[in-house]
Amino acid sequence: MRQSCGVIFVALTISALLLAGCGGQAGPTTYRVTGTVTQDGKPLADAAVTFHPVGQGQPAVGRTDASGRYETSALPGRYRVTVAKYASAEGGTAAAAPSGEYQEAAPGTTPAPSRNILPAKYADPATSGFEVEVKPGDNTFDFRIEGGEAPAG
Repeated sequence: MRQSCGVIFVALTISALLLAGCGGQAGPTTYRVTGTVTQDGKPLADAAVTFHPVGQGQPAVGRTDASGRYETSALPGRYRVTVAKYASAEGGTAAAAPSGEYQEAAPGTTPAPSRNILPAKYADPATSGFEVEVKPGDNTFDFRIEGGEAPAG
């Protein structure tokens, strides 16, 4: 009896340790990043706002809504920011569809190529001219795009 109690105690202890280890640690803390993107003074909808880390880190991406506002979360640090808006050859927006809205292309068809309708300099971290620092807490960064095709709306 004494031996079986010892075995049960050891088994329970090992189980508890394994369960404690399964919880894992939370990942690094990210912070809220928001802002507005305008093109020639007007809100820019359906644009991808990408935060590229300077040095090591993880990129963060947001998408603008109809009022040009975006929201994402990022690790603290310095980022070079790019803004791009892609349109299909037919003129529709080719930005990523919200989850659940993706549809496969029909078999035997080729999707129309898309192109960035903003000036190319804004799509390159080296030339966009946008560099920010994400700090603990809420962060707000607005970006002004000049030139390119007129925003729809």
